[in-house]
Amino acid sequence: MLRIILSIALAVLIWFRFLKPMNHFTKMGVKQTKPWPILGDIWRNLFQQMHSLESVEFYYKMFPGARYSGFYQFNIPALIIKDSELLKQITVRDFDHFTDHRTFVDADVDPLWAGNLFALTGQTWKEMRATLSGSFTSSKMKNMVHYMNGAAENFVQFFLNKNEKLIEIDMKDAFTRFTNDVISTTTFGIEVDSLKSPNNAIYLMAKRSTDYSSLYRRLRFFAMLMMPKLTRLLNVGLFEKDLSSFFFKTIKDTIHVREEKGIVRQDMLNLLLEARKGILYENSDALMETGFATVKEYTQSGCCSYGYQEY
Repeated sequence: MLRIILSIALAVLIWFRFLKPMNHFTKMGVKQTKPWPILGDIWRNLFQQMHSLESVEFYYKMFPGARYSGFYQFNIPALIIKDSELLKQITVRDFDHFTDHRTFVDADVDPLWAGNLFALTGQTWKEMRATLSGSFTSSKMKNMVHYMNGAAENFVQFFLNKNEKLIEIDMKDAFTRFTNDVISTTTFGIEVDSLKSPNNAIYLMAKRSTDYSSLYRRLRFFAMLMMPKLTRLLNVGLFEKDLSSFFFKTIKDTIHVREEKGIVRQDMLNLLLEARKGILYENSDALMETGFATVKEYTQSGCCSYGYQEY
């Protein structure tokens, strides 16, 4: 009898928690995809049927002529806005009602992810956005161009030194290493040559942080989206502890060396230090944002790779 009751209770729980939400948009008269139970529309990404960017384009084009349509990130409904006027209303006129991102990682569990601009909410997000916006003026960006040029010169020189008529290049790998070097020098103030030294620590750690090919990493991400309270209780973050510790230690060590020796280097870390006017503590959000910059290399290297192919 107890088993029957528990089975019924489990079935009811699964229905209300994972199946009922899949009709959210249909009930509201909004066109939607045909999601899988529990997985929603993310199954295409989980099983590597589509790249995440391809899936967004797929959902966008699914209902031509519709001002908006719905899809599901697991059991969570998500709306795609395709009408420019409606988009303007949301992002400008009624922005006060749409200020926050959906968060699924507790800052205490994974500060490297939870402290970045895309994960912050409320007043904390507003302050960080103001800090970073002031750091990306044209004059301040120009001060960092020569650091980028240094990484570009190393990139070109590496292939010139091969002195071969025909050179086969894995463009994704090459541009990932180049992007890593640019971010390393402009963010941490650490000059590395990832083509010449392919196993340097910063590159290897950054590569690990953007690698979602393993089933373990995808299941980890799945659990954080579906069961945020449980993962918080189990202290499970998006990034492994050694990854977070490495980036934070690198930044802290860099700050300490600069303070001890009075080094001023016109890079992102220095801009954030200036913006905070001396109150950039070792566990502050600005420090977390600087650490997260290194794991953003995937999108830049992808753009370079596709751009080179088009060229």
